[in-house]
Amino acid sequence: MKKLVNAPSFSYVSFVFLALLTFSACKKNEYVQEQQVSSRLVFSNVEELFQTLEQVEKLNDQQLKDWESQRQHASFRTYSHNWKDNYNPSKEEESLLALPTAYQVLLNKDGEFQVGDTIVWYNQGVKYYVGADQGDLLRKIKRNTLLAVSKGEYSLSTITTLDAPKEETINYPLNFLDASYQRPFTQQSSTQGTGCRKFVHEIVGIVDNWNTFSDPGCGTINSFYVRILLRIKMEWRNCNNNNYRPAGESRTVSYNLNKNIYLRNVYPPCGTLEATIPFTGIQSSAPFTTTSNVDVVLGGYAGNARPIATPYWEVSLSGTIYQYVHGDLISNEWNHVGTPFF
Repeated sequence: MKKLVNAPSFSYVSFVFLALLTFSACKKNEYVQEQQVSSRLVFSNVEELFQTLEQVEKLNDQQLKDWESQRQHASFRTYSHNWKDNYNPSKEEESLLALPTAYQVLLNKDGEFQVGDTIVWYNQGVKYYVGADQGDLLRKIKRNTLLAVSKGEYSLSTITTLDAPKEETINYPLNFLDASYQRPFTQQSSTQGTGCRKFVHEIVGIVDNWNTFSDPGCGTINSFYVRILLRIKMEWRNCNNNNYRPAGESRTVSYNLNKNIYLRNVYPPCGTLEATIPFTGIQSSAPFTTTSNVDVVLGGYAGNARPIATPYWEVSLSGTIYQYVHGDLISNEWNHVGTPFF
């Protein structure tokens, strides 16, 4: 078994799911309808934000388009999909591309949404908070982040492990990126053109920290949103350079996974016993068509926990992952078998 490495001291997660809130906003197709002001989605509180993230991450490409259309919401996800081939994203935009799809849907093209009366701006691992009536201050902070007086942090590791030997079980910190499996190929699609492409199968963990507060009887309590994801990606590059970007060609994806994943060192609020939270069993999908990167949620929690010890993921993931670009050579398909992957 590998030892836990690079575990961040600030990363903790909840012992229980947050209870779903009942609120008066209208609903369409059983999904939460958030208020929208000045092109930002507005959530009444953090719990409503967490609930909406959990709903959105279950949607496929078409459902995501419908979800945004119903709210007349111009998301960062749609904005980035419309970039021209010669567009060079900024560092801020590159950092948003690394976020899970659900976040890219909720954030606007500037990396913002609103929680209560606070605008939240995501930028390169830091969240900046300003009042909803302080738009001028936000613009100043974007020019000079030293002016910010209220900040938080989210963490998505940018460390990529390539060609690492895979053991029966691997221990990962809560924020990590293991992109060991990458398959470059030359696309020769009869319907979608040719060029330099790459399939990527990676596992990633994200920690989005929110509230830290003190309970008179329990001490310090932390609140965060944590996910472990399998990402099934395709990327393209100009064959004259090595700068890969998300590809938009239509392709078939499927997966059949056997997972034994455990969240270790979790302490519930006001509790003293360590809890282990399991995410085990078969997780699969029949073949489907997509033009986007696919996030498969393998496990996660949102809520409160005590920072007694550093939580970590214990992971064993095996099975098959399949990708094929429509109209391409059959020899370019990837039927990836992992025993295990991670």
